[in-house]
Amino acid sequence: MLSNAVEKANQISEHKDRRSALEEPAIILTTAGMLNGGPVLGYITELNKNSSILLTGYQVEGTNGRMLLDTGEVIIRNNRVKVDVPVKFYDFSAHAGRADLYRYVKGSNPKVVICVHGDPNNVSDFAESLKLEGFEAYAPKIGETINIDMN
Repeated sequence: MLSNAVEKANQISEHKDRRSALEEPAIILTTAGMLNGGPVLGYITELNKNSSILLTGYQVEGTNGRMLLDTGEVIIRNNRVKVDVPVKFYDFSAHAGRADLYRYVKGSNPKVVICVHGDPNNVSDFAESLKLEGFEAYAPKIGETINIDMN
């Protein structure tokens, strides 16, 4: 059961403890689902031959995760690194699809919708579709400021 696994899990909270996590068989759950940063980059280069990498969500073009799936390589500290362990992909998306997002917006009927996560073209298209449905919707570009009247 998942609760038993959680009880037996060792949390790695300090950088110096990461190496010890690889000294014996382990399952390492780490951040950076697309492998572009975080602790995962340190683990990738230290995995032993009995290890595997399991990617559980969509890997966007241009990310290390997509590169790993397509080429078996990642970029770490500006160097291309060959990953010598099996890589497996499971489509366990943590994101809602467009139809789910529409249902949520329509059901919650917000005053303003700010679309900020996803492929920029899809985000803009979604905001435009919401505008056609009568919602005040925005798809800001990175660095763009939007002023919202909270009254």
